[in-house]
Amino acid sequence: MLFQERYTNIAPILFFAYNRPIHTEKALISLLKNDLISHSKIYFFVDGAKPSEREDEKRNREKVLDVINNYAKNFNNFNIEISPSNKGLANSIIYGVNKVINEYEKVIVLEDDLELSSSFLNYMNRALDFYLDKKSVFSISGYSPPSRIMPIYNGYRYDVYCNPYFSSWGWATWKDRWMMVDWNMSYFEKFITNDEMIKSFNKFCSGKSKMLESYKNGLINSWAIQFQFSHFANSSLSICPVISFVNNNGFDGSGTHCSVTNKYRNDILQEKMQFKFLDILYMDEKILTAFKNIHKTNIVIRIIKKICRFFDKTS
Repeated sequence: MLFQERYTNIAPILFFAYNRPIHTEKALISLLKNDLISHSKIYFFVDGAKPSEREDEKRNREKVLDVINNYAKNFNNFNIEISPSNKGLANSIIYGVNKVINEYEKVIVLEDDLELSSSFLNYMNRALDFYLDKKSVFSISGYSPPSRIMPIYNGYRYDVYCNPYFSSWGWATWKDRWMMVDWNMSYFEKFITNDEMIKSFNKFCSGKSKMLESYKNGLINSWAIQFQFSHFANSSLSICPVISFVNNNGFDGSGTHCSVTNKYRNDILQEKMQFKFLDILYMDEKILTAFKNIHKTNIVIRIIKKICRFFDKTS
């Protein structure tokens, strides 16, 4: 029996775009290959112009609108919202999720630089259904690092694992979890002065507390680090696939928040339609150690980067 025949409460998709038409088109092509797309409602949120928008940026933003309008006819149920001004990614995500999640109780969230497996929607909807009543699960992640940098040990019997850190590269959540996020960061002073809390937050991914501090000080614009902190503050987990359903195509220098690298790219995406989910939730130390090793930054590299930044400022 097909998934859509058994489950009619399919989560809406939120698709956020700005000024990358080529990425947007690739993302929509991959999304349309999913069987469940004909049963899914999609909300397009297109950010507006920056006050200092260049002519080339304007052309790309207009091309994004052309791409979305052209592909929208392939979706059975869609809505397009164009912001009259530039919200920025963080405010766009928060605004869009708040708007849709109040009606549907759950959402699947995509950005314009993601390439999806044809079974992505099947996995996300099944996982949302399976973990609905497991309140210690805060989110579903569609991405997982490639096996060449994060090998899963032989003998692991499930298609997913629990991770205290979620991935914003194709994710989903429920209203009751999303509403627990403290966007005002009223917790920050208590957190940043508590060494044990900082150590715990950084346990498997060093630098998370620095990202949170940078956001608080206005140095970065990241909704994701706040959502991540809510996982931590509520002792919650993200469900991640052993084999990724998503690639991020933004590591080509086109994005604001990504450098140029192929490190995180999966050569093969997951295409299966049936999944062995974790019924008893636990954090597998072997898997999380492999995850932690990805995010270690060599001390020599850090020193070199600091020296380069110093000379950049003084030159």
